[in-house]
Amino acid sequence: HLAEILHSLHVYVIPIIILVGIIGNTASFLVFIGTPRLCRQSSSMYLAFLAAVDNLFMVTVFVVWFGWVGIHIFMKNGWCQTIMYCSDVCSFLSVWTVVSFTCERWIVVFHPLKRHRLCTRKRAVIVMTSLTIAALIFYSFSIFTSS
Repeated sequence: HLAEILHSLHVYVIPIIILVGIIGNTASFLVFIGTPRLCRQSSSMYLAFLAAVDNLFMVTVFVVWFGWVGIHIFMKNGWCQTIMYCSDVCSFLSVWTVVSFTCERWIVVFHPLKRHRLCTRKRAVIVMTSLTIAALIFYSFSIFTSS
């Protein structure tokens, strides 16, 4: 009986969580990128990037969830490797974007005179680009080791 309840929760609750997450992340992304004052701030760049990466992660979870309702996209060769790779890269980027954002906030709070030099939009883009390249390289093994 408990297994049936858990299965039902898995089938119905996870897509609701994913949909709410995608809607919230998309709204956040649009606010951080679409608001002229916010899009000039480096912290908004980090948060917009985090929203985009988390949306992509939600999509990978959604593809895996399809297996619970009998649509086994994830079990097909090529799809499995791609989903695992995207999931790993997005997880890495999500965590390290939060770390980068936290480091920036630390600089703003504890070294406010260095803020204008260190916490720029350009530096945020460089950090996010570097993290993305690192993640794409670090997790490239999963393309060949997943089956």
